[in-house]
Amino acid sequence: MQRFQKILFFCGGLGLSFFIAQTVRAAGPTEIKSDITTETVWTKEGSPYVIKSDGIKVNALLTIEPGVVVKFDYSYNSRAKLEINSELIAIGNENERIIFTSIRDDSFGGDTNLDGDITIPKSGDWNSIHFTPGSRGVIDYATVSYGVRSRTVWGEITIIGTNNVSIRNSEIKNSGYYGIFLYNSSSIIENNIISNNKTGISLGGNKKAVMRNNFIAGNVECGALISGIPISLDQLDARDNWWGDVSGPYYKRGLYGYVNEDNLEGKGNCVNDGVLFNPWLQKSPVDEDVACQENCHSNVLFLPGIKASRLYKYDSETDKDLDELWVPNW
Repeated sequence: MQRFQKILFFCGGLGLSFFIAQTVRAAGPTEIKSDITTETVWTKEGSPYVIKSDGIKVNALLTIEPGVVVKFDYSYNSRAKLEINSELIAIGNENERIIFTSIRDDSFGGDTNLDGDITIPKSGDWNSIHFTPGSRGVIDYATVSYGVRSRTVWGEITIIGTNNVSIRNSEIKNSGYYGIFLYNSSSIIENNIISNNKTGISLGGNKKAVMRNNFIAGNVECGALISGIPISLDQLDARDNWWGDVSGPYYKRGLYGYVNEDNLEGKGNCVNDGVLFNPWLQKSPVDEDVACQENCHSNVLFLPGIKASRLYKYDSETDKDLDELWVPNW
């Protein structure tokens, strides 16, 4: 990141000012090597932030500003993580998402490890964002990618023993195991893209959770799973999500299927016993080609020399054109 400083010169008593372009480097990248023990804000100026430890404990409020990039150094045997013991507020926006990714990912924050294109990011480059019992957090308009090498660390976002975490409007992708793992947690999961993980989301323990309006598709094994024996047919209430196909998720009832009906024709990401998936979305929530429902008018460009016809509103009940909307001025 660069910026310019204005340097003011005075010549012969005349207030003549002019600019000299002087390159001033911003603070980033910022290496994070020790635990967070006081309220801290990570800013765009300090971005990218590089986690240079096998585990940074967040023991006080950490706020991450929109547009910040957080990279995890893979040299710690894929154990680099943020352990949230207090509170994480990571709220981006549509134009400036917050990025959590591998240090090998040059597409965000540049070539932070200064190796050109010798290395590329891959699943399992780092561990997870791990919310511990009693912690709190918001992840909104963020992208989380290339975490979790093995099952021992569960999900790129792992939430254990707390109901006070919400994940909204975010992308969780390219995980080597689960994209999101909940255990004894009823945290909020909505309006996310969960894709290209080994499995999209998993819920374990004895609590129920709800997820709505998510894009869950392109995951290698399944879209949503209950880990262990489900406590009910709707332990994970996953109705009204998109599973990658209009036919819904693939489901074959197992030993703990209760009253869930098979969906053997489902071509979307699979689910298992304890995931309530019906009804599902018939259209991807991230597809911008949404059918018009009301006041369906389109823009018209009239060019010189071209005549236009009358415009009517069609009435489907009478199969006639009614309500003349526009008449050209011949």
